[in-house]
Amino acid sequence: MEEEKSSESEQINNLWLLYMFPGRPPKAGGEAERRLLDACREHTYAVLRQDAGVSDSVRRKTHDKIAMMIYGKKREQLGNYEAELLSDFACKMTIRKTVAEALKDLEKYRKQGGI
Repeated sequence: MEEEKSSESEQINNLWLLYMFPGRPPKAGGEAERRLLDACREHTYAVLRQDAGVSDSVRRKTHDKIAMMIYGKKREQLGNYEAELLSDFACKMTIRKTVAEALKDLEKYRKQGGI
């Protein structure tokens, strides 16, 4: 479990730098990091399961949470590019793929009769 937390913290740090987010990532193993990871999981689920009745308001709410944690602003105050970065960050943290990659894989799976 401790190794998993270390790996997640490292992933957050790497993506934080890659996406050039402002400030510093949350403290490894801290409460802020846990909240960020929880929001990333919720957001990824909402994005990938919109067709299954997951409310669009859930997606917006989790997007807002992540925007506040990273930029200190609501999603509506960000440009489209920054908003896309947040969604990609959430998906990368959760399933190690961007939103586009994940949706492409999901569509391929569906065509094969998976869902």
